Amino acid sequence: LFLNVESFPFNDVKFRKAFSYAVNREAITKYILEGKESPALGVLPYSLATQETPFFQDHNIQEARKLFHEALDEYGITKEDLPPITINYLSNPVYLQISEALQEQWEQAFGIQVKLEQLDWKVLLSNFKAGNFQIGGIGWQSWLRDPIYIMSTFRHKNDGSNMSGWENARFQELLVA
Repeated sequence: LFLNVESFPFNDVKFRKAFSYAVNREAITKYILEGKESPALGVLPYSLATQETPFFQDHNIQEARKLFHEALDEYGITKEDLPPITINYLSNPVYLQISEALQEQWEQAFGIQVKLEQLDWKVLLSNFKAGNFQIGGIGWQSWLRDPIYIMSTFRHKNDGSNMSGWENARFQELLVA
């Protein structure tokens, strides 16, 4: 999944972190993927990870709620003012189950409404490229088993594969260092 950093509320880093921290990746991999995968606690797969400690915090509800409320306060709104969050996902039974799990986790963590929108590949990709989404989900595998190649996907926000719209000058510097 990726968050559209150019769309409210995910243009705020605290909202992004809150939603990430609230995810119970362990439960998703255990019950939906039936233990066939490991929880994704970093951008890189475990076999290519460059650090031993997780980059993402798994299911830290306390920190997620703290960041969520801080972000609401900074916007001067309440959770009741927050429009429903929508997850767009590919028409596939596994993606449906994962999206339903995330919907439940975020609704329980924050007391908000999360909607699901299943789309076929052409519509989904078109919406992603146009930035017409809040949260998007698709499958992706790297062509190469190379950390720099994988991380380069996020080098520029308008390169065709970085659907999130995230871009960071320091990150770009580190990729070429």
